[in-house]
Amino acid sequence: MFKLNNIPVKVKDITFIAVTTLLLSVPSGFTADHFAKVMFVGSFLQTFAYTIPLAALTARSTLWRNVALSMIVVLFALEVYVFTKLGCRINANILSLILQTNANEAWEYLNLHVLSIGFFISIITIAAATTTICVFINKLNAVAFTIGKKSIIATAVVLALFIAYTWMPKFAPIGKNSIHNLVNSMGFVVDSHNDIAQYEQMIDRIEITHYPDSNQSPAIVLIVGESFNRNHSNLYGYPLNTQPRLKAEADSGNLLVFTNCTTPSLSTNKCIKFLFTHSRCTSADEDKVTSHIIMPAVFRRAGFRVSYLDNQYTRTFCQYTDFTCGYFLNPPKINDACFDVRNDELCPYDGDFVDRYGNEIQTAPGTLSIIHIMGQHFDSSQRYPDEYAAFHADDIDRRDLSESQREQVAQYDNATLYNDYTIAKIIDRYRNSDAVIIYIADHGEQIYDGPNHYFGRGFLCSFYDDEPYDNIFRIPVMIWMSPTFSTRHSDAALRLRNAVDRQFCSDDLPYLLYDLAGIDFNYNDKSRSLLNDLYIPHKTIIAD
Repeated sequence: MFKLNNIPVKVKDITFIAVTTLLLSVPSGFTADHFAKVMFVGSFLQTFAYTIPLAALTARSTLWRNVALSMIVVLFALEVYVFTKLGCRINANILSLILQTNANEAWEYLNLHVLSIGFFISIITIAAATTTICVFINKLNAVAFTIGKKSIIATAVVLALFIAYTWMPKFAPIGKNSIHNLVNSMGFVVDSHNDIAQYEQMIDRIEITHYPDSNQSPAIVLIVGESFNRNHSNLYGYPLNTQPRLKAEADSGNLLVFTNCTTPSLSTNKCIKFLFTHSRCTSADEDKVTSHIIMPAVFRRAGFRVSYLDNQYTRTFCQYTDFTCGYFLNPPKINDACFDVRNDELCPYDGDFVDRYGNEIQTAPGTLSIIHIMGQHFDSSQRYPDEYAAFHADDIDRRDLSESQREQVAQYDNATLYNDYTIAKIIDRYRNSDAVIIYIADHGEQIYDGPNHYFGRGFLCSFYDDEPYDNIFRIPVMIWMSPTFSTRHSDAALRLRNAVDRQFCSDDLPYLLYDLAGIDFNYNDKSRSLLNDLYIPHKTIIAD
């Protein structure tokens, strides 16, 4: 055995470096575009700079080397799993999604994906592969070669520079290894949730310049739906009758179906921010001051009674330090400034949720009720009771799909049918009131629509491609007006009827609500209200 400055160089050290470098750098090439090779090379060089010191640190301890190698294998397996399921690496969106997930959603996901024979086979395979690699490396013998002292110093300097270089944010090389990618993603998630103070400051700056007469303002209801692909609604031309109740409302003239509406995001947490605040997704830098104004705080400052009922998250279930969709609404100062009522319980089905909190859905003038329902959220088969299983695989006229895929489509259509029932149940509460109800989906979902047979909200293609854009980012927006509203607010009703085909992005929704309520204040922007003569539609820029 030869020694290099009293440090033995062994085959197992070299093999350890090679294996860990590959495991950590291969995921950087998980992309379908032409940058895959470049990203892998950048990641490989970066990883090589880390694994040499790691090999030196664990050279004298088989236990610690096995622990390090096992963790790297598991991380690699997770990267492969996420890419296989979602078409992307572990990133800030994935981490936020994990932290948004409540216990019920986690159990549904476990039942669907984890508690399966395939998953346990994968676990056994990973464990066997890890054990085999560890045993193989530890049994390798020494290799004889000599490296000069100057070469050692030069190598150490290069490695040190490379390690420093990889953590310089403006000059980081293309392609991050799994550890670097994970750390950066965690940092991004934390940084994005450090803006609570700015939301609190902006509440104190809101000045109402026009208070509406509470007796003349309508009851305003905002229903935020989940994962609604409008191409599965017969209101938008779907051949199956998935929304019979709302179709009847549209035929009677009470329900307006907007045809040209989009969302800037496919993640609920970002969509909720756009709907609740003045954030705007444009190609230019947004105004960082006004973006932190929270819409419900404006309504409450103007004298409205504001209710926020959410069947996905509650403030008491997920505190504001958690990564829930509405984390920025939960700090005491913000919550107290925005809401009179919030729920503290969830229900398995949205219809039951509406019954449970029916007394908090206000029908009186001068009220704003915000209702976030589960809608068709994955897994859609869990979103409706058995009596709403009206559609089955045989009802889906898609012979290009397998029977199991057609059954998934049918389950989604059943969830859409039950969603129709839930929205109609809310409408019925306001039929004799002066009320306007806005339904808007946070985003859509791909349900095997199109030749590529995409399902869910994967990342395997450009969001601006026709198929994902049409199914995910083009969203259903419907506005129901009670007969009393149409009579008392005839000008607003006429303006809404004339706007059904106008381009509208969901990040402009708060300004429409201000005009419906008759509120004006110091940070209002009338050019963003669909109801206003000054309205200027903007191109949808995808935020993900």
